[in-house]
Amino acid sequence: MGQGVALVRGIYAREEIADGRLAIALDRRWPSEFAYYIVTLPAAIERPAIAHFVDWLMKEAQARHFPGSNA
Repeated sequence: MGQGVALVRGIYAREEIADGRLAIALDRRWPSEFAYYIVTLPAAIERPAIAHFVDWLMKEAQARHFPGSNA
């Protein structure tokens, strides 16, 4: 089974949480409007596959949502 953390609105994960397929990692609300986060262990970003994925994800986010953005 895969592992990871995602920040999503509760409405999109309600069924998965109720079925036990997902678990709530934080017990408080998290500001997410217009915010995107990439979270990894410090050493993980040194792995080429992860570094490549993060680079691709940043480029996709900039191209699709934030033209001209540096973030």
